[in-house]
Amino acid sequence: MDNEKARELNEKYATLLILDVPEGSTIGIDNKVWTSGPMFKGVKMIPPGVHMFHCTSSNEYGDSVLISSSFIWVNEINNNKKNNNNNNNKDNYVGEETNGSQQVFIKRWNKEEEDFFPDQSITEQEIQSYTYAVRNFEFDKNLAPYPFDGTQIQWNLLTSHITKSLLDRILPISNIINGDSCSYDQQQNSASSKKEKKLLNDLDLKLKQFNESRGSPSTSSTTTTTTTTTTTSSTTNNSKSKNWGVPYFSKIPKNPIIQNSTATTTTGNNSIDISNLSKWNIDKSECIEFIINKYYKDNEMDLLGEIEFCFVLFIFGMTWSGFQQWKELVTLFLSCDELVLKKPILFIEFFKILKNQLQEAPNDMFESELSNRVFIKPLLKQFIESVYNPEFTNLEQLSPIQLQLFKTIIDLKNYVSNKFNWNLNLFNQINFNNNYNENNNKPFGIKKEYNENNKNKDDDDDEDDDDDEEEDNNNNNNNSNEKSINYQQQNNYDNEDYDSEDDEYKPVLVMDTDMNYL
Repeated sequence: MDNEKARELNEKYATLLILDVPEGSTIGIDNKVWTSGPMFKGVKMIPPGVHMFHCTSSNEYGDSVLISSSFIWVNEINNNKKNNNNNNNKDNYVGEETNGSQQVFIKRWNKEEEDFFPDQSITEQEIQSYTYAVRNFEFDKNLAPYPFDGTQIQWNLLTSHITKSLLDRILPISNIINGDSCSYDQQQNSASSKKEKKLLNDLDLKLKQFNESRGSPSTSSTTTTTTTTTTTSSTTNNSKSKNWGVPYFSKIPKNPIIQNSTATTTTGNNSIDISNLSKWNIDKSECIEFIINKYYKDNEMDLLGEIEFCFVLFIFGMTWSGFQQWKELVTLFLSCDELVLKKPILFIEFFKILKNQLQEAPNDMFESELSNRVFIKPLLKQFIESVYNPEFTNLEQLSPIQLQLFKTIIDLKNYVSNKFNWNLNLFNQINFNNNYNENNNKPFGIKKEYNENNKNKDDDDDEDDDDDEEEDNNNNNNNSNEKSINYQQQNNYDNEDYDSEDDEYKPVLVMDTDMNYL
């Protein structure tokens, strides 16, 4: 990149100023990572769109502390020019200055806490001073250029549906997300709080019994009141602190929503519509529609943006809560039936996103017995079997958008089979493509493969009541099985439709001209 081009990008693209970060810290912007040197002060020439800053530093003993992540949104230069005449600070992040053409974001390291200060701690005067210095190139020699080396292409694919409106809704107040502590510590705090409350209640009970035995109930009453007040105050403080720095993920309902039905039951404080309970557990379409209507009514594609947000937060920010939410949302999409027909475009984009994410995921991400057999692999099988009838699906009868969805799913199926060595042999080894069906008069279909365990129904219909019928039927079955096996060999079928893990036969893709024979 020549100097003139670099100066142009430096003036119109954003700058992230990172102050007081310890030398040797691991600094990341999007999917690119460096080690900070003694003169490092930030990153310049950050292009428009969403970007993720993440940092892992070392303490005075050389031990790595938890990773901290922040998200920023860089506006298009044309939008900035329009806003110059009428600057509206409510659309800007704290620690961000946009009065000129160049956006400046400011992060400052807290040495005592070994973490970044919340954005709110940076004063307006400091923002203006640092912004003026950046725009006058006073920090230029301390700023690393954004990596325009091709890695941004993959980042754009991973975050193509993340919008500014989504970040405004989902980011925590501090705009700082700390590793997996924001989920693990919550669980530990919750468990500790419950244990502490139980111990205090037991202590209150024993103390009350002891005081009553001595004839002094007033002391017990006072002690109980004091303890209760202390516990309530502690619980309130824990509730406030545990939500600090935690993203505002969409809350996924666990039970069907009441819709003016008299057939209801109550579980705890929740009312459940019995008529929809079975359907809710089988088909999650209603659940996704509820989430869209509650959180993303103006733009349903932002739900896909949340899936992308959770994934990059887990992969690059090492945040366990991000993985948990990503897993929940992916499970919902792979557990839908009716919604696939109502919103095919949403599912086309979802499967494209899922493929992009699995391309970035490490090869051993799903090697554990739990994730391999309970998560994506069986759900992907189940989704295809449910949406596309395994007995017969004529692809020529599908609408163009449904056909595009089918191609997208098969493309994902082929990819995960190759990368993770999964046996998703719902179809035979023929890959779906536009050139396979050379004769347009012969449409594709999905039909179960004939195998040696299937009996010839035509022979069974000709059964007689003679005593020798059993022997004749066995001979007919053997001949039919040999005929089917020879037919498969002539057509070069791999006969890999048997899944030893699931102990069942799966459907294969065949031609309509072969339907009658099979």
